[in-house]
Amino acid sequence: MKYNRIIIGFAIIVSMTLLNGCAGIGNLSEEGSDLVAEYSAGVLLRYSKDYDRRLITREQAVKEGLEDSVLPTASPTPTPVPSDPALATEEPSSGVTNPNGTEEEEDTSSEVALNQLYQMNGIDFSYDTYKFCNQFSQGKNDMQRIAKKGETFLVVTFRVKNNSAGKKTVDLQKRNIQYLLTIDGNEYDPSESFLKNGGMDRLNTTLGKGKSEDAVLIYNLSEDRKKAGEISLVIRDEKGGRKTSIQLK
Repeated sequence: MKYNRIIIGFAIIVSMTLLNGCAGIGNLSEEGSDLVAEYSAGVLLRYSKDYDRRLITREQAVKEGLEDSVLPTASPTPTPVPSDPALATEEPSSGVTNPNGTEEEEDTSSEVALNQLYQMNGIDFSYDTYKFCNQFSQGKNDMQRIAKKGETFLVVTFRVKNNSAGKKTVDLQKRNIQYLLTIDGNEYDPSESFLKNGGMDRLNTTLGKGKSEDAVLIYNLSEDRKKAGEISLVIRDEKGGRKTSIQLK
């Protein structure tokens, strides 16, 4: 402030005048010179902005309206900036990336045996076999299906048996169970079977005591899939959080 500069300037002039004998004042004694020097230093220290041990206190500066010009302003603490701002906001993914580069949800289903997945008292479910064919019919009275040129069927057969003491109805139509076939990393869902009992995915049949029946899944595939090196089937009950994995052999 202007007020500070006037005071400091005045102190310097007075000190120089007294020390050099100006304005008609005679030579000062050694004690007088020391007093003048001490006074000048005190003024400078009192109002110096750059000296961290100046004599003026914060209360005095506020009272005299000198706080902004005399007291130092604390420098703000810099906020650390990440080297890559995009990484600072990126959240870790909880999914799994498939070969196509898209993210899939993590499968949290529990692996169980086939009978534990269906959970039908007195009914035993078991995997039987699979085969490739160009035409398929489950019985004489069922409609025969014929594959188109360049295509083939893969038929997976299950055996369903009634081990209870009486007649049993087996109905899987409303269970919403998924049957995902994987051939060398490629996935397929079953096609409609048009079979009398509905096929394994839409099974609706009645079994007498001790009786059994075949239930199949039919997959419509390209004919070159006959050369597959690895074939597997995952049966998943999403509502129940269970699944059964079967390596087809």
